[in-house]
Amino acid sequence: MKKIIIILVSVILSFALVACGNDAPTSSSSSSSSASTTTSASNSSSELHNGSSNGGNGENSSGNQGQDSNQNQTTNYATLAKQVIDSFGETPQPWTFLPEKFSIENKTVSQNQIPTYADFTNVSAIPSNYIGKQLNVVYGALNVCTTALGYVNTVHGALNVIEQAYQTFINNSPNDFNSFSGTAGAFSYNILLGNEFYYLNASVSSIEISIFSNIKDKSYGARIQLTDDTALKYTVTETGLLIAINILNTSSTQIEFVRNAQTGSVDGYIYEYLSVGGTELKNSSAYLHVDQNYTTVVGTKGDFILTSEGRNCEVYENSTGKLVGTEVSEAVADEKIAFDTLWYNLKDISGITSIKKIDKENVLNKDTIYINGNTDTIHTKTVGILDFSRRFDIEFKEVCAYVFNPDSEKYESVTFEVPMMFIQEKYVEDFSEDFEDKNNVAVSIEKNANDKQAINNGYYVLVEVYNTIKDSVTQQDIIDYCS
Repeated sequence: MKKIIIILVSVILSFALVACGNDAPTSSSSSSSSASTTTSASNSSSELHNGSSNGGNGENSSGNQGQDSNQNQTTNYATLAKQVIDSFGETPQPWTFLPEKFSIENKTVSQNQIPTYADFTNVSAIPSNYIGKQLNVVYGALNVCTTALGYVNTVHGALNVIEQAYQTFINNSPNDFNSFSGTAGAFSYNILLGNEFYYLNASVSSIEISIFSNIKDKSYGARIQLTDDTALKYTVTETGLLIAINILNTSSTQIEFVRNAQTGSVDGYIYEYLSVGGTELKNSSAYLHVDQNYTTVVGTKGDFILTSEGRNCEVYENSTGKLVGTEVSEAVADEKIAFDTLWYNLKDISGITSIKKIDKENVLNKDTIYINGNTDTIHTKTVGILDFSRRFDIEFKEVCAYVFNPDSEKYESVTFEVPMMFIQEKYVEDFSEDFEDKNNVAVSIEKNANDKQAINNGYYVLVEVYNTIKDSVTQQDIIDYCS
């Protein structure tokens, strides 16, 4: 009886082991297919590279061959083309890091809108949709980027066709999955897979494009060779976008946008260099901050006293895209003499309705300026007997806007002058009285408390942030990134 029981137990165990062995492959296959696309891309790539290194002839990691091995290969390779193509992401939209009203279409002017001020010009007729020199560095780079992204869009528009062709190739030649060439419409391309990076190289209308993805950190981007001398490269991450332009290793610009996922605010870091023969001729940098209501750009682009090591803080209103005002710091004589100067549009100074200028120096002002149809020039007020600096004055500042060229179908930068009232910060409370005393015109600053606080925050808080990042990127860094 004991022998019969032992025999029966042995038989049951044998059937159980066989059953478990038959279920194992099914369980493994189900787990693999339920993984997310991103995880599958990374894991499949790792497994495939390991598999190809083990003989490169269809052997699995254990070296076994045959029908089961081929079935496993088909499962591993079945969605590889989609994983690779998906890793290249979408064409970025760099303008979305700025408020909607900051689009380049909202910064356009026509030549007949730009006044000469040779005759009295109504203040209300002066264009106000311009940008300062500081923000124009961002616009210049994004404008070039828009052109470059047009070529990238051509490639992205054909990715579905490329994916299908690539998957067919993988199905037919699974051992050669890491390299594939083809044509899509009017351009040719090739795909290369490395251990950490995927590449899709294409030639569109003689423009060389290399789209890439980093399967470790899930970033992606492209490098576009616009001309023999000009290259643009960008990288998209989960939180931001890095763009760099390099021309002949002499003119180099880099902009990085980082979006705060919690607040939606954007921080931008801008670097611009110009050099010849390895000798640096000009460099500037800036820090950009976009919050719910205002966009502030702080940096070294501006009209400063020579050798003053100045800082320029430009503040714009998000809802209109227009300049709220600026504040500029300048220091001379080893910082023993320092100026903190507020600048406002004349539209924000009540009491001044028209302006005229003659290109002739008038004491401390490089121009001779008239207001409100008066035949007498405006007069300023100096700080004191020993300090001949001006408490206030009207000066013409060079600003930037864009015109659309229908022939090239591109936006081109134009510069022109606008009159602005500057006031030394420590005398801003006395401004109305000082101006009326000297010019017999009642004026006041038409700015609300929020606008004034935004300028103050930019000048005293964000300038300090700028000082910590101003030298973080060198021209060589930009050249190396773009190469």
